Amino acid sequence: MPGVIGPDRVRVVVQPALTVPGVDGVEVLFIHEWTGLTRFASSAIHQSTWQEDTGIRVRVVKGGRIGVAASNDFSEEGARRAAESAREMAEVVAPDPLFPGLAPPQPVPESDHFDEATASTTPDRRAEGVATLIAQCGRGLMASGAFETAASEVGLLNTEGQFCWAPSTQASVTTVVTADEGGSGFAETFASTLAEVDPEAVGRRAATKA
Repeated sequence: MPGVIGPDRVRVVVQPALTVPGVDGVEVLFIHEWTGLTRFASSAIHQSTWQEDTGIRVRVVKGGRIGVAASNDFSEEGARRAAESAREMAEVVAPDPLFPGLAPPQPVPESDHFDEATASTTPDRRAEGVATLIAQCGRGLMASGAFETAASEVGLLNTEGQFCWAPSTQASVTTVVTADEGGSGFAETFASTLAEVDPEAVGRRAATKA
């Protein structure tokens, strides 16, 4: 399982972008996210997937012109190249007279929306949750849906001195229960932590509706 990259490492990696020469200002948006998804249909798990992505978006200001470039190369060299690409774009676009400038330094509140247990949820743990959901379906009922756990960290830095960084997590369970007689019931739940979602309750609610 991946871990949080963290603000210190983000500062180091994007520094070459912030110091690219020949520009008036630079802004870097950093996003790192990872998601585990377990899908089920006809009351059986049929797919478990994992996805992770890290990227930066660099905005360069030069003479009132703005260039933007994005990259999935989260390295010091990747950050430098992205900034150079954004600078090249800024050199050929028309000036933006409405651009207010890059954000000045502002205090940023601490984020408390990250839960390590949610960020490191295993496929087996999601499968256990799906099993408790399916167990709520009696004779003649079938459940389909998904159990997803996700985590992300987002950071923003610019040459004005603004820096902010925050991690977060999310968990969700969604299901549709269908009955042999043609009825169906839908239920879902979303929360910022794994502990707050109750697959059993979701399954019971959908089964009752069906």
